[in-house]
Formats: sequence, structure tokens, C-alpha cells
Amino acid sequence: MNLLARTITGMLIAALCATAGAQTYPANPIRLVVGYPGGGGADTVARLIAEPMARDLGQQIFIDNRPGAGATIAANFVVQSAPDGYTLFIGNDYLYGADRQIYNVAYDGARDFTHIARWVVASFVGVVSKDSGIRNVADLIARAKQNPKGLNYSSAGLGTGPHLAALYFSELAGIEITHVPYKGGAPAVQAVLTGEVQLTFSSATAVLPSVKAGRLVALGVTSRARSSMMPDTPALAEQGVNGFDLTYWAGLFGPRGVPAAIVERLALASDRALADPAVKEKLTSLGNEVAPSRNPREFEEFAIRTGRKTAELVRVSGAKID
Repeated sequence: MNLLARTITGMLIAALCATAGAQTYPANPIRLVVGYPGGGGADTVARLIAEPMARDLGQQIFIDNRPGAGATIAANFVVQSAPDGYTLFIGNDYLYGADRQIYNVAYDGARDFTHIARWVVASFVGVVSKDSGIRNVADLIARAKQNPKGLNYSSAGLGTGPHLAALYFSELAGIEITHVPYKGGAPAVQAVLTGEVQLTFSSATAVLPSVKAGRLVALGVTSRARSSMMPDTPALAEQGVNGFDLTYWAGLFGPRGVPAAIVERLALASDRALADPAVKEKLTSLGNEVAPSRNPREFEEFAIRTGRKTAELVRVSGAKID
């Protein structure tokens, strides 16, 4: 058999193996990697959607939390995993250049991930402790101007959405506040609750329980208009922070090269999970808008487009490791 014949035969065998694997998928439990600690917004969304997806797929989906470095540790783990559909990742617009401007990463979000499905879109919420004495944006700005750099804010990590939200808020409000990064949204919110810092911007998922319990005060949402999930919380743009508009999304990814049949199976299970009334109600109650993509290709185009905009925001902000 000559070289060309051997090459063609090898390609045919590989294609047949991939097809056979897709037809039996999933035969084993699936790992869903989350780049933040348990209890944060991404972790909560992942767990809510993973459960009905697991029932649909007939296999367990277990959550693997790998926090740190703005989720780039988790992302790097996933891109180096086998593209067999058994290692997945909940990611966002940070994957498309924002990460590379702050951390030393070798992957490229547009090139090295398989885009499977968009899950939710949402705005961030600015919150302070109930014991801070701050009750609205005007109070916060006044306090910051009285004591430049004297107010501290936490974030889920350098260059992440909460960090960007605080940077833009301080720029548009004309104040100076000091950044204290944490390894995820949950510890960043906990820092406000314990008084380690005075302010954070976080997902509604992570802060709504404490807001409803009266332990945190919601100052405003980062979208241009009020969120339908938090209609009583004004937008920052309503409160004199003119032009403020920042939202985020989360979706399902795999490493590059996941077979199309497996992608379609996962996308279908994802759509069914998001259509579940109980799942939809829970996600909405936590401040998320359920926003499934029409298909994986539409999600990929959306992700790259919005991700590059976020990368430009990071570049303009000058966000860097302190």
C-alpha cells in the first residue's frame, strides 16, 4: 500500500471511529469545568443547567471548580483536554483577548474552543454592605470624593467583568477607588459582607440572596436600562453615571475539535434544559435572562463579536496586574 493509500485509509478509519464515538456518546460521566469557586454566579448557573442536561444525556455531569487568574487556569486546562465531549467549560466574552492582555495565556478563544451553546445574558449589580451607611450611588460618590482612594472594591479577578465595571464606574463618576482582586465572585461578595471592602460589582446570581435578606444594598445595575429581573433597582445610567452600559453572557464550550455530532447532542440537551420551566424560573429569579443561541454557529459568531469588544474595553481601561 503506497503512502497516499495509507493516508486515505487512516483518515477513513479516524472518521469512522469519531462517528462511532458520537453515536454512543455519552458513555461516561462528563466534566464541566468552572473557572471560579463554588457559590459564585458562574458556578450557580453551571449547576442549575448541568442537572437537567445530565438527565437528558443519561450521564452524570460533575462540576470541576478550578479558580484563579480570571478563569484562565480553567480555560487552559480545557483547551489541553481531549476533544471527546467529556470535558466542557462554562466561558464568557473574556476568552477573546481580554484574558491575554492581563495574563500569560497561550490559547485563543476564537481558535481553540468548540462553541456549543449560549446560556444566559445579564448585567452586573453594584452592591455595598448594609452597615456601610451608603444607600445610593450619590452617597457612594460623595464618600469617595471625601476620601480619595479610601474606598476599596473587590472583584472576581483582574480584568474580569466586575473589575471592568468598577473601573468604568470610577472613570465616569470621577472618583478614585482601590481595587482588591479575589479568586472569584463568591469570595469578592463575601469580602463586602465581612467589611473587608466597601463595594463590589457582581452577578445578580451571587448577590440577590444577600440583597433580599437585607445584608447587602443594591446600588444599581450596569445595563443601560433597568433589568427586568430587578425592576426596583435603577440603572447606574439613571443615577448620573451617564453612558454606563455593561453586560455579560455565559455559554458552553469544549476544546477545539469536538465532533459535530457530539456538539449537536450537547446543544440539544442544553436547549432542552433552558426550556425547562423550573430551570428558567430559577435562573431568572437570580437575575439572568435565559438566552439560548439558535445553533452553535450563531453562538460562535456572537461570542467572537462581543468578546472582541470586551478585549477593546480592557485595552482602553489599562487593566493590568498590579
